[in-house]
Amino acid sequence: VMIEHRSMSDRVQEMRRQYGLTPDDAYLQFSSVTFDGSVGEIFPTLIAGARLVPRGDDWTPVEVLETLRTKDITVCQLPPFVWNELIPHLDEGARPGPRLRLMSMGGERVLATSVERWFRRTSVPLFNIYGPTETTVNMTTCLLTGPEAVVPIGTPVANTDVLVVDGTGRPAPIGAPGELWIGGKGVARGYLNLPELTAERFVRDPRAEGAAGRMYRTGDLVRWLPDGRIDFIGRID
Repeated sequence: VMIEHRSMSDRVQEMRRQYGLTPDDAYLQFSSVTFDGSVGEIFPTLIAGARLVPRGDDWTPVEVLETLRTKDITVCQLPPFVWNELIPHLDEGARPGPRLRLMSMGGERVLATSVERWFRRTSVPLFNIYGPTETTVNMTTCLLTGPEAVVPIGTPVANTDVLVVDGTGRPAPIGAPGELWIGGKGVARGYLNLPELTAERFVRDPRAEGAAGRMYRTGDLVRWLPDGRIDFIGRID
């Protein structure tokens, strides 16, 4: 995937702002550097002058919680399946760390039952983030400060535009499922040496005139909620 420098710069600055990162923070880098999610951990932390704490090779829920405590971690991003494994330990009396002020998750659907259990044991807010590599990692976010009946992927970040499109290529009404299309500064050039796939997935914005405006067809099925947030349903294919 060909990502432009301006897209990365825009996304990194926005994540630093959304997380409120300062030199007083310590961010646990859980993702491998070969995974695109590491971009959202490494660079926002460094440009904020905060402390980046790489994870080790062997990880269990107990070790994650121990690192959060002993390394004075303030912000952490985990895959939902790892985060879920922390919750039984919280039920048994463990704590996520005295300085932890934000837990971020992305890459998988977050269950409302897990969110409810989390807030039963701690008041640390949760960030549910969503975004494919083709749109420079994170494109929507949802801040959770308590249990919710449905855990949405939230609203678009700055300099991002989204459409929920039905099977006829028209905007889907509120509550109706449709494919998520993403536009804005984060949209990649396309796939290297794959012009046909690029033409299939990166399309013209149907609202734009002429050749202006490109959007990425995610292949993800979503719906608008009445409050303006987006709910992830699953894959179209």
